Amino acid sequence: MNEHVLRRNLLGIIAAVVPVAAFGSACGGSNDGTDAGDGGGGDVCNSCFCGNPLPPGPTYDVTYTVCPPFVEDAATSDAAIDDADVGDASDEDAGPPPVCYTSCMEACEQGHYPPQGGYGACMSEEGDGGTRVAHCQVQYLCGRKLEGLFDEGGGDARSLGATFARAAWLEAASIHAFRRLARELRAHGAPRDLVDAARACARDEARHARTMARLARAYGATIDRVRIEDVGVRDLESIARENAVEGCVGETYGALLAIWQAEHAGDADVRDAMGEIAPDETRHAALAWKVAAWADALLSEDARARVRRARDEAALAIAEEAKHEPDAAIAFATGAPRGAIASQLAARMHAEVWS
Repeated sequence: MNEHVLRRNLLGIIAAVVPVAAFGSACGGSNDGTDAGDGGGGDVCNSCFCGNPLPPGPTYDVTYTVCPPFVEDAATSDAAIDDADVGDASDEDAGPPPVCYTSCMEACEQGHYPPQGGYGACMSEEGDGGTRVAHCQVQYLCGRKLEGLFDEGGGDARSLGATFARAAWLEAASIHAFRRLARELRAHGAPRDLVDAARACARDEARHARTMARLARAYGATIDRVRIEDVGVRDLESIARENAVEGCVGETYGALLAIWQAEHAGDADVRDAMGEIAPDETRHAALAWKVAAWADALLSEDARARVRRARDEAALAIAEEAKHEPDAAIAFATGAPRGAIASQLAARMHAEVWS
């Protein structure tokens, strides 16, 4: 899919949802984390749509005990994010998570293994000292993950710094994803323009990681080091499946969100950052569709069906996650779409792009 065609489609989806956004403002709700009905503040519900509540999203509980905080070195420099280390798995990495955590957020991040592209966020917890129960929910952020990536999570979902740190980590992981994609495309004899485009995308992601890292550090956060297991050159179906899930679905939705955030973020620095990132993400998503078309021509009918099924499942997962309300303050600063707006954006993506 040509990037100009894709951008036109994404802008058309946003334009189709604008009346919903306008309706939200007219009747007292907004995308800025406030609600005119109570003078603003803590209610994360848009008053226009609370009369028709959205179904609850996937949640889970983690029972844990509080352990002393443990601080480890993090890769916070621009150079480290641009060229993060690639490590092999160890027995410790493969073992079960610890039974004690320093916070509810850590329990949700590390005491559960959410779907690819997702992370655990703390919604609330019960208990005072001793044994506690963390109530968690799976959430998603932009970025192209890859097989062999060690996702250790971290941070407080209600912290802007941690939100930007997580985004920086995901962008840094995307550097490796595109470098691997370029190597694998070359190994399987893909056209030179696809290989070169994947390399260019890796350079884009390095800039994005530095941008998000600067925002994270401005809010006092640090960024975890990206660690990836070397899986070698995979078979074409595995490459196509990851490209379908992380590229055709994940990055296409990420491009849509970036365009939206560039217009709606309450933080001027975020608006500027997303304004620069959005065109790159659109180009990355377009590359994913081109890679998909090339791979489809070489895969068997059964393999194509399995790849398509994985893509459909990823699209449905994002459409379901879009129903969940983000933290109001973070939604305002980052411009993340909320409530019915987010649901309609994802629904139109499913109908007009992913289907």
